[in-house]
Amino acid sequence: MFCDISDLDGTPFQGCPRHVLRRTLQSAVERGFTFYAAPEIEYFYFADGDPGHPPQTLDAGSYFELTGADQTSDIRQRTVLTLEEMGIPSSTPSTRTPPASTRSTCATTDALTMADTVMSVRLVVKEMARQQGVHASFMPSRWPGSRDRGCTPTSRCSGGDQRLRRPGPPPRPLRGGRGVHRRPAPHAGEITAITNQWVNSYKRLVTGYEAPIHVSWARNNRSP
Repeated sequence: MFCDISDLDGTPFQGCPRHVLRRTLQSAVERGFTFYAAPEIEYFYFADGDPGHPPQTLDAGSYFELTGADQTSDIRQRTVLTLEEMGIPSSTPSTRTPPASTRSTCATTDALTMADTVMSVRLVVKEMARQQGVHASFMPSRWPGSRDRGCTPTSRCSGGDQRLRRPGPPPRPLRGGRGVHRRPAPHAGEITAITNQWVNSYKRLVTGYEAPIHVSWARNNRSP
């Protein structure tokens, strides 16, 4: 159930995450921007969820595996069909580099709707796995020295392109566009506290595994 939390007098509760996001989106609208999101949600399939032993991946499939080494294709298909029945379109999930890892991209929509959608996707993924007798986990890091999982936030703004980038190839950001990239940098610490809620999250933020470890920005660089 998704809902807004209110104070006793009916006004929005200032600590309600949905209200905080809605307030931020309204601030963007007042500046002529509409924010959309299409995150790539990543997760693992394990043989079980028993904490009494190290996690055992369901198979040894590799990147975009199409052979018998991929034992998760049926679960992924059931997941996509269930999401479609719920009115949540998404791309067909595909295997990624670590064994038994999967990525699913949700269709672009406004940020508030996507926030609710991500919670629904997580629930459906776990339930479809449970019905097949396996365990789905969104834990960022399996063990040290492995390329792990995250949620890659792909996004775009509409209504302000003339202030963000120059028309035509190659895409070059204008002053406003550069500001969009640079302004979050001083708040990297606070942002990290929101996007990395668990101790396990920080085990992923290490050099050499396509994780962001530098407070910077770039057009094509995974480390900032």
